[in-house]
Amino acid sequence: MKEQRNYVRYNVLLEESVGLECVHDSEKVCVSDISYTGAGLSLKKRLSLGQTIKLEICVPEDDIPMFVTAVVAWVSKQADQDGLYRTGVRLFRVSSSDKQRLLAYLNKHLTYI
Repeated sequence: MKEQRNYVRYNVLLEESVGLECVHDSEKVCVSDISYTGAGLSLKKRLSLGQTIKLEICVPEDDIPMFVTAVVAWVSKQADQDGLYRTGVRLFRVSSSDKQRLLAYLNKHLTYI
């Protein structure tokens, strides 16, 4: 399958010393990877393709959360062994200053995949 991403994605889970915290509907969400335009999430609830969601992303070392809107691009058909659904989202409605803060953090702390 041809890679469709236009931006480098960063593997968040492989770095034990750093991590992003994300909240959707007052529920903490595991962020497995993130890029300039999208993210891989693990959620307890299965979302629908095309569904619009609001996320609050907290970047370590930064006390100002980012509030972003995302659209569900893909969802795993079944939950994994932990009861979580792997979900890919495209980020939009992100301020340019928030994108710059996120990229600065990612470039400083995380390895890309």
